[in-house]
Amino acid sequence: MKVTFLGHSGFAVQAGSLLLIFDYETGELPLEDGIERLIFFVSHRHQDHFNPAIFYPEGWNGQTEYVLSKDVRKAIRRLEGVPEERCRWMAAGEELRLTSGDGADGREQRERDGQSVRVRTLRSTDCGVAFLVSLEEGQIYHAGDLNCWTWPEDTKQHRNQMVAEYQREIRRLQGEQIRLAFCPLDPRLEENYADGFLWFLEHVDADYVWPMHMWEEYGTAERLLATMEDEALKKKVMRISRAGQQWEI
Repeated sequence: MKVTFLGHSGFAVQAGSLLLIFDYETGELPLEDGIERLIFFVSHRHQDHFNPAIFYPEGWNGQTEYVLSKDVRKAIRRLEGVPEERCRWMAAGEELRLTSGDGADGREQRERDGQSVRVRTLRSTDCGVAFLVSLEEGQIYHAGDLNCWTWPEDTKQHRNQMVAEYQREIRRLQGEQIRLAFCPLDPRLEENYADGFLWFLEHVDADYVWPMHMWEEYGTAERLLATMEDEALKKKVMRISRAGQQWEI
């Protein structure tokens, strides 16, 4: 699989002829030769996670599908040209399977070729959903805004409630084997910036974990790595230095 960091919380994952785009805000889409199918995922309606340009991808005429949190409906009511027949709307705790090809024979062939995409959702602690996407090549987790949002000014009661809600959702991933994960590491949380990221690392079986939602403060990840003592966990954390950066997994 090839991973491309698009910016902020936006990532592209290419698996064979399939390209998955998560929470696109800005950046150049890696629409390379050989891609036959494009699926956009939008975790929620906030503008740093959703750009209406996904409905009009430049230079692309192939098969395009959309998996969108239900709250995004409010953000597209006045948009023209939205291909609603290709949009699938999801709330937390739901599951769907996407197959390409017409008819039963086409679906079966695509599933043998690894083109069947299973999507499950978790409830965000802010807005919308997080995605767990299953491919033949492995599982992909994109958190959206599911994070332990404990702000310095929060009351103890609010902090405890947030921690409980976040940990409850992440526990739903325990027992899963996740190949690629994308999780918030937000410097605005000050001393609490890594609470959610570290809890995910310590409690979920994930091979590679990318920090996101860093507001271009890419040194945030280096700050975290400098304080981590568990070498096995440190090896899972991928370093990001710029938009457009790519990794072959």
